Amino acid sequence: MGQSRRNAGVKTLVDEVVLDLDERFLEYAEHMLQDGPTLYDLIRRNIDLSCGHLVGLVPVEATDIQRYGFEGGGLNISLMKGLELNQSPRSVLAELINSYLSVGRGRVGIIPDFMARASDSLIAKEGWRDVWRLKVPPQVWLYGEEVNWVLLPGDDVKIVEDTISLADFTPFVGVLGSLPVEISSDLVSGAKLTYSLLELIVSRGDAVFFGAYDGESFVFWSKTKPE
Repeated sequence: MGQSRRNAGVKTLVDEVVLDLDERFLEYAEHMLQDGPTLYDLIRRNIDLSCGHLVGLVPVEATDIQRYGFEGGGLNISLMKGLELNQSPRSVLAELINSYLSVGRGRVGIIPDFMARASDSLIAKEGWRDVWRLKVPPQVWLYGEEVNWVLLPGDDVKIVEDTISLADFTPFVGVLGSLPVEISSDLVSGAKLTYSLLELIVSRGDAVFFGAYDGESFVFWSKTKPE
């Protein structure tokens, strides 16, 4: 059984449950990274997911079959009673991402939008800013026709959670990495990335997160144990 990373006795909707890093996750990750945006291929080429630390954002009460059934649902998170209703898998993932980004300048989170294209009118004219009416819209970096939602140091947890919501389609995969500060500070929303810049971010990647459990929650892989 996995172990919880959160304080004992604190009731939460989902927890960061430590999972075994074995073939069950590796097969799922391989499946998720097939036939996707360029970032997916770069993750496969540059990050060794067989080493590191893995947590599933699942209820503590979940069985091993549920915890390792990454492609299945049945966690029934929305049906759980007597817990913190304002806490969700997205909010827990947002906290993990925000904790990473807040360490220092140059860190960056990228989530490819599998459904959007750079030539879409909402993206090309940044009409999505009005459509979704976010108080502080996230940034978008483009690679060819591929759309990447971007998270940066200074983005608070609400911005991170809103960005997850924008990109949370199947498949959902994101990476946390970094760029030299002199490069990241020059990239604004709508920036057109080169292959070498994308590869640089991924080659310096520290964490990869995946949508899982039939869209109910997420798994979070990192090189080292999250703080």
